[in-house]
Amino acid sequence: MRLIHQLHDRQICYTNLNTHTILVQHFVTPEQKYWILDFDKCTEKSGNSWKVQNLTKLHRSFNKKGNKLAIQFTQPDWNEILVGYPK
Repeated sequence: MRLIHQLHDRQICYTNLNTHTILVQHFVTPEQKYWILDFDKCTEKSGNSWKVQNLTKLHRSFNKKGNKLAIQFTQPDWNEILVGYPK
């Protein structure tokens, strides 16, 4: 999810980051496009600790709602999101 990386690289904290606010648009080709919904709940923050908290909230949302919403999200998908983030 490069979109989340781009937001975090710009120090944008999307406080409502969860399974309901990410839209993945699939095309006939393997191409995908990602959209962030309800973007009005963003703030600018400094440092990095909030990024881990923001991603933890998203991970909880996938774990909690993934089965209910039939979201196909695996551990390798989560690992891809975490690439490049500070521990």
